[in-house]
Amino acid sequence: MPSWLPLLLGFLTAIGPLSIDMYLPAFPTIEAEFGAPHGSAELTLAAWFLGLAVGQIVQGSWPTGSAGAGRCWRGWWSTSSAPSAAPWR
Repeated sequence: MPSWLPLLLGFLTAIGPLSIDMYLPAFPTIEAEFGAPHGSAELTLAAWFLGLAVGQIVQGSWPTGSAGAGRCWRGWWSTSSAPSAAPWR
């Protein structure tokens, strides 16, 4: 394994959280620049998380077909359905 590979993987892992941390404070500015209604910039973050979830499924548990796929699907289902159940508490 090349010595630079762990650094590259660490960098790629850190990009997601860092991009969200820089993106969230800019929501009011983004809405003002585009003349969008208040709260509409949050939909872009929801779309980002949706894309991340779909990528995890398509590249992860779905194509493997291994015995652990059932556990992955149950974990995905529980984490994806929990936010939709939050307003019903």
